[in-house]
Amino acid sequence: AEGFPRRAAIGVFLDWLKEGHPEASADPAEFVSQVLQAVDGDLDWEVKMAALDLAGFFIGQMFSLLGLGESSASAGSSLANLADVLRLFSQMKMLGFLFRALRDCDRPVALKACEVLLALKSAVCKHQSKSSPSGDASGLKEVPMESLPSSLSSLPAGETAEKDCQDPERLRQILEFMDLEGLQRTLDVSSDHLERSPQSLLQDLLAAAGNAEENRVDCY
Repeated sequence: AEGFPRRAAIGVFLDWLKEGHPEASADPAEFVSQVLQAVDGDLDWEVKMAALDLAGFFIGQMFSLLGLGESSASAGSSLANLADVLRLFSQMKMLGFLFRALRDCDRPVALKACEVLLALKSAVCKHQSKSSPSGDASGLKEVPMESLPSSLSSLPAGETAEKDCQDPERLRQILEFMDLEGLQRTLDVSSDHLERSPQSLLQDLLAAAGNAEENRVDCY
C-alpha cells in the first residue's frame, strides 16, 4: 500500500507520454530521464515495473522517429543515425537504469528489464542492417570482442557500467554480444509457485524476523 501513490504516478506519466501531454511532449527525453532517476533505487518492485514500461515505450517511440527520418528530409533530424539514438539514451542514463534492473533481486523486474533490452537489441540490429548492409554500423566503431560481457555475471556494474553506457559504440556491441535471449529463457522457466505460495511468504517473514518460534504467531 505504501508504494501505491508512486505506482499510480508512473502510470499517469506513461499515459502522458503516450497521449502527447504538454508536460511530456515539450522534452520527452528529459521527462523520461527525470522519471527514471526518481524511480532508481525505489524498493517497490511494481514501481520499477511501471518505470520499465515507460522506458520501453520511449525506446520504441524514438526508433519510430528514426524510421520516419528515412522517408522525410525534415523528420528526425536530431536523430540522424543509430549512434545518435544510443547517445541520447546514454545521456538520459536510461541504459544504466535498465542494466541495474536486469540485476534486480525481484524476478519480475529482471524479466521485464530483459524484455526491454531485447526489444532495444532487436531495434538496433534491424536498423543497423537496414542502414548499413555492408557492415558499417552507422558511424559506430568496432570494439574488441574479448572486452565485451557475454553474461549477466560479467556485465560491468557501478561506475564502469555508467562509463560503458556513455559510449554508443561499446553499448551497441554489448547489446549484440550479451546472451539476453538465454537470460530471458532462464527467467521464464524460474518457478513461480514458491514465490506465490503463502507458505513461502511466511517463511520469508519468519527469516527476516530472526527468531521463528517467537514470531510465528505474529506472521499468521
